[in-house]
Amino acid sequence: MKRNTLALADSNKGTEAEGYGPIGSLTRQGPVPFFIRISKPDTYDAAVTKYMMQEKCSRLEAMANMDAYFQDPNGWAGNKLREQNGGPKIDYINVNQSPFNMVLTSAWAFGILGLSWRIFQVQVLEK
Repeated sequence: MKRNTLALADSNKGTEAEGYGPIGSLTRQGPVPFFIRISKPDTYDAAVTKYMMQEKCSRLEAMANMDAYFQDPNGWAGNKLREQNGGPKIDYINVNQSPFNMVLTSAWAFGILGLSWRIFQVQVLEK
């Protein structure tokens, strides 16, 4: 049974076995992994499954790592090398999940979108 990849109800909260939905990818790592999940769900699921098998970890941890990889492959690889050399392990599951940071990011996004819309109106539509 294939699950609906656009199911948004509780998609930010994840369980170890099921992981989280596309909105969880958006809030954790931004638009790049979100759009990959929406446009190429089979590729995303294959990457998550491969990571799970290689690292012997939960689906939740694999999804969080693949989101970080799709957002910044070089940075993610560098972080993994630092972890292997005794550096701190980055918790990709809980990154950017602070309610304060989510509200702040939303406020900035709406402000930038509003400013962009106004510039579009003035410059293109000449209102």
